[in-house]
Amino acid sequence: VEEDTWKVIDPHGTSALLCDFENPDSIHKNGIFNRGGTFSTWPKTSRTHSGSISAVIRGDKGMTSSIYTDFFHVLNYKSLEIVFWYSYSRFNGNDEFAVEYRTNGNLEIWTTANVFTRKNEEDGTRYSNGPWYEGNVQIDTSDIEYVSLRWRCAANADYKRLYLDDVTIIGVPNSLINNITSTQTMERKDSSFSDFEDAYP
Repeated sequence: VEEDTWKVIDPHGTSALLCDFENPDSIHKNGIFNRGGTFSTWPKTSRTHSGSISAVIRGDKGMTSSIYTDFFHVLNYKSLEIVFWYSYSRFNGNDEFAVEYRTNGNLEIWTTANVFTRKNEEDGTRYSNGPWYEGNVQIDTSDIEYVSLRWRCAANADYKRLYLDDVTIIGVPNSLINNITSTQTMERKDSSFSDFEDAYP
């Protein structure tokens, strides 16, 4: 990802990379995102946070059940805040997904930034199949030059799906202080759809 791909969003130099999945380059590439394999795709669907396309990941097949970004330059940023919207389909209490990252061109080692499940162990909140939720993950990048992000599904059956949409990656400049937190909140909006409406390759 080139440096000029970042969009400055405030006077302090905070910048962002945006992806709404609406204009895929191919079945394998969508902006800065790549399909991990046959268990991930970005079809047209009625289940989106906005627009008509969302990313869909299913099952628990490692890289195959994931989408991941190109490496991008973060040397000018103290931290990244990743904001995205997600929706569970037929997940149960044992299913989860992870947001992970790898650094400085290392293709083999993924570090877990946060794991999302249908139950928040800290406060007991339960998240349902169907509605859209906001995910927020922050990563300290003060000692990182390049980073790649991955969303990996870990559901115990291939028909269980995770929908992702409207991903914003915010680079917080070195001059600003950022606390490391991870949260998930529910958006108040009606969600009506069929769990079986989308076909997979």
